[in-house]
Amino acid sequence: MTDDALHRTGRIPAATTSAAARLVLKRATLAIGCGVIGAYGLGAVLTYSPEDPSLNTAADGVPHNLFGGPGAMLADLAVRRLGAAAPLMFAAMFAAGALRVMRRQLVARIDKRRIGAASGGIVLLAAAATTIPTPEGWPLATGSGGMLGDSIASIISGLASMPGLPFLAVLTGIVCAVAGLLFVGWAFQIRPEDVRNAG
Repeated sequence: MTDDALHRTGRIPAATTSAAARLVLKRATLAIGCGVIGAYGLGAVLTYSPEDPSLNTAADGVPHNLFGGPGAMLADLAVRRLGAAAPLMFAAMFAAGALRVMRRQLVARIDKRRIGAASGGIVLLAAAATTIPTPEGWPLATGSGGMLGDSIASIISGLASMPGLPFLAVLTGIVCAVAGLLFVGWAFQIRPEDVRNAG
């Protein structure tokens, strides 16, 4: 539902009560804040350097990160936990905020189920990344999916090993990738025709 539709249908009175005004302000703040944090985080992780000073790295000198010391710390936390999926997390946050503005849904109801689906989908995609061998020079002790990706992939691989299924790494990667894409697609209301048009 768009912002104009909300006012026409009267679901949220046009600031006639303080409760309605607070609700509108809260939803708008969350949407814009999500977009801003997503853009900031995306810039931080795309300019991540393991040599930058952070909570896990003691180093001197000027950080290479686009956003300096704070950006280096945020990027370090995100990459260590989600690995190669860290940019996807922040890109999803930016897209969620931007789409609400573009679709004129700035003060529309926030569906917590879709937030949960997007979060779960990103973690599953991190688990899929873990099954891919890390490139030479990978700076972390974890796999390509970070700590969360490693944990989820290990659980799914363990479940798949119980019936004695072969090619556990490949099977785990496929299951996690397909499930992750479905979750994220549902969260962002991506329809089959949208995929076909993009193709």
